Amino acid sequence: MKLLLESLGVLIGCLTVPLEASPSPSLPSLPAFALSPSSRHFDAPARPLRTLQQPRARWSMKFEKASELRKMSTPELEQALVTAQKEAAMVRFKQTGRNKEWKPHQLKHVKRKIAQLYTILYERHMDTPRDDPGRLIGAAAEKEAAQ
Repeated sequence: MKLLLESLGVLIGCLTVPLEASPSPSLPSLPAFALSPSSRHFDAPARPLRTLQQPRARWSMKFEKASELRKMSTPELEQALVTAQKEAAMVRFKQTGRNKEWKPHQLKHVKRKIAQLYTILYERHMDTPRDDPGRLIGAAAEKEAAQ
């Protein structure tokens, strides 16, 4: 502690008071404000650092599985898409209004759900089986069949 206060006197360069028992003659003198009993900075107990404590527990929302969405019928998927788009608009509205109920991860989850719904609807529209993602679709499939 004494060495810290002495080095503080060098850094600040303010009025200093010589120490009674200095460990070496080359060390600078102690700043006058550091010796005052009213100095709360030096009298306060040190708080433990966050790195020394246990890490904070993190809670995270789980993403909705695409396999659960695939079990839905096409009209149900279209309705879920409209609902998710409305939900995304509400989350964006809360975000701009600085509402305390808004959480940053909500928009990420809604956008992912919208992307999943669009993907599943596209697969059903193109009649692409999930097992064969490399299958040719559309005009490329017709061209391949003609040859």
